[in-house]
Amino acid sequence: MSNYTGKHILLDCYGCKTEHIQSKESLLSIITAISKTIKIELIKTEESLTEEEVILAGFGLRSQVCIHAYPQLNYVAADIYTFEVGFNPTQAIQIMRKTLTAEKIRATSIRRGNIDAHPDMKPTTKSKTTTLRKVKNVGRQINQARKKFVSTIRKKTI
Repeated sequence: MSNYTGKHILLDCYGCKTEHIQSKESLLSIITAISKTIKIELIKTEESLTEEEVILAGFGLRSQVCIHAYPQLNYVAADIYTFEVGFNPTQAIQIMRKTLTAEKIRATSIRRGNIDAHPDMKPTTKSKTTTLRKVKNVGRQINQARKKFVSTIRKKTI
């Protein structure tokens, strides 16, 4: 049984109203609303503003809300993470849809913090066999089968 305690929600919001996403104040109000809804206390906020992109991030204990807004594209990418069990992602989606008046929202949910995972996990590795190696392997198998066939025929004829 898996014991995931963290939730990470990635939101792509298309067709947002430009006036809702071009100012840091409006994005900060969204971050504040989401934080209150998922019951996290914001400790710190950071911002980065350029001509093409507005980024705001709010950080709380064991959680973060980050919004990347692209006003010229009417697009917002949001990243909401919390390590709290009671977080309901649909609440954040509803806030984003209401405040941004997005035409379309795509949400991706990722479970984080599998506590039951084996502590000595190693990444799985895959080896890739080249086409030339496959041809050589098939040729070798054909030669082995031919030799076995010939030896079987010789035993029967003797």
